[in-house]
Amino acid sequence: MTYGTEVREDTNKTKRMLRVTDMKTMRTIVGNTRRDRVRNTDVGEQCGIQDIVIREKQRKRQWYNHVRRMDENRLPRIVLENKPPGPRPPGRPPKRSISLGLPKLPKRNKLPSQSKQNEPQKVTSNIEDVRIFATNK
Repeated sequence: MTYGTEVREDTNKTKRMLRVTDMKTMRTIVGNTRRDRVRNTDVGEQCGIQDIVIREKQRKRQWYNHVRRMDENRLPRIVLENKPPGPRPPGRPPKRSISLGLPKLPKRNKLPSQSKQNEPQKVTSNIEDVRIFATNK
């Protein structure tokens, strides 16, 4: 559960999810359920485990200090100290698929055959294919 906490985003939602999962695990270890109506603080004291968000902050601080001690040419240090080469351009950033040169994705819930319903379908066939089809009937 704490794997990757050094680089994970620290939002209220992720903190809440971590605390809920941690408390579920501690309740299982102690043998309590939610129906037993035991407070979370009491369950934490029984297990003797510190709050997971506080542990996460300590791990982030340790990781930051570890990266700061690295040589300047190591990739984690370069990424940590990266500064963009100037101001961002004005306006909305381009969409990912277009900016990467990927083909445009079809609209959701549409098959490729449904996208061109009004256009007549072009039939391109070889005369030999037609003859083979007619003789196999």
